[in-house]
Amino acid sequence: MSDLNVLLTELTGKDESGAEAAALRLAEAGEAALPLLLPLLESPDAEHRWWAVRTLAAMSQPRTEWLKRALADPDAEVRAVAALALVAHPEDSACPKLISLLNDRDSLVADLASKALAAIGKSVVPSLLEAFEGATPQARILIMRALAEIKDPQSIRLMMNAMQDGSAALQYWAEEGLSRL
Repeated sequence: MSDLNVLLTELTGKDESGAEAAALRLAEAGEAALPLLLPLLESPDAEHRWWAVRTLAAMSQPRTEWLKRALADPDAEVRAVAALALVAHPEDSACPKLISLLNDRDSLVADLASKALAAIGKSVVPSLLEAFEGATPQARILIMRALAEIKDPQSIRLMMNAMQDGSAALQYWAEEGLSRL
C-alpha cells in the first residue's frame, strides 16, 4: 500500500486527529492526492466529503471547481467547509454560488459565504449590489457586511440608503462600511 493510500485510510478513519494530520499530509502531496480525493467528494458519506474538501482547503492550489461543487452539497457541514476553503482561496467564479448561500438555512454556511465574498474583493461588488434588492433580511445584513469589508466606493449609495432601514444590524454594517470608506 502506498503512502498516499495509507493517508487516505487515516483520512476516512474514526480518529479525528489522525484524519486532520492525514489531510494536511495529503494536501502537501498536491496534484498526486487529487485522484484519491475525487471518489471521496462523490461519496454518499458526508463525513468523507467533508474530509475531502478539508484536504483541498489545505492545498496551496486546490481545484476550485471541486470547492464550488461542494458549495451545493446536501450536507451543511460540507457546504460550510467549502465556503471556508474559498475564504482562503478566493475565486471570482464562485460568486453566484456564494451569493445564493447567503440565504442558506444554516447560518454558519451563510456567514462563511459572506466572508468568502469579502475575500474575493472588489470584483463581486456589482453582484452584491444587484443581489441586495431581492435578498432576505438576513442576506441583506451579510451583503452589507461583505461590502463594508471590501471598502469599494460603488457601495456608498446603498450604504447611505441602508442607514434609513429599520434593522439595527443592517444600519450597523452600513455605518461601519461608510466609516471604513
